[in-house]
Amino acid sequence: MRPMTLCRPRCIEDAVAALQAGGDGVVAYAGGLEVLFALRAGTLSAHALVDTKHIEGATGVCRDGGEIRVGPATRHHHIATDPIVRAELPLLAAACASLGTTRIRMQGTIGGNLAAGLAPTDPGTAALVHTAVVELVGPSGRRRVPIGNWYEQSRVDRCPDELVESIRLTPLGPEWATVHDRVEWLHRPPAAIVSVAARVEDGRIVECRIAAGGVPTRLSAVESALVGRTHKEVAAAVTAAAVPDRLLAGLVTRAVSRLDGLAPGRPR
Repeated sequence: MRPMTLCRPRCIEDAVAALQAGGDGVVAYAGGLEVLFALRAGTLSAHALVDTKHIEGATGVCRDGGEIRVGPATRHHHIATDPIVRAELPLLAAACASLGTTRIRMQGTIGGNLAAGLAPTDPGTAALVHTAVVELVGPSGRRRVPIGNWYEQSRVDRCPDELVESIRLTPLGPEWATVHDRVEWLHRPPAAIVSVAARVEDGRIVECRIAAGGVPTRLSAVESALVGRTHKEVAAAVTAAAVPDRLLAGLVTRAVSRLDGLAPGRPR
């Protein structure tokens, strides 16, 4: 049996070079949860691992111009409790706080979550409302992929030697009310996920963004139907938008009805 080796590069270019040099048997990891599960299950084999946690800029949250930059090796717990994220990316904070178990939040990373390409994803759904962009580095250089294209195109278009360099998200101002909600049973993958952000004035929605899990998707028809609606009109507007999944329609209705400034007794 070939012995397994470990590489700990300090820059992302060296990590990409290590992936290229090793071929199919080299796997990159940060938190390592998905890789560990796959190795144990026998669905993944590797003779070398590339630890990406030590790459400069791989961890942490910072403001960068009008965006918030999140390093791909940043753990979910760090994101959920980071003051910048809580203040300016509230849906991402709520999504990472509700993800999986304590162990997953303490060990798992947002880059690993995105790289796994799993459809029922809390961070990916929230990131869609925050209009996130995933920055990749590979043998051909750097490129940016809007989060709206990530789950549909990443497995098709991504080169196996590409790595996530950062996730960049657009902050929401203080005038936006937000709710992240999900339905799950016994800590199994959630059956439905929704992230909602809206501006509410005088008890009516004047602008909103709604993303649903599964393959994270903006519900543009629902967004349009809800503009100008009051708390009492939410259910009818969601029904009129013809959401095909009844469970998702109910979750959207519940989430929107809980928005500050819209829900009775919850003034902004």
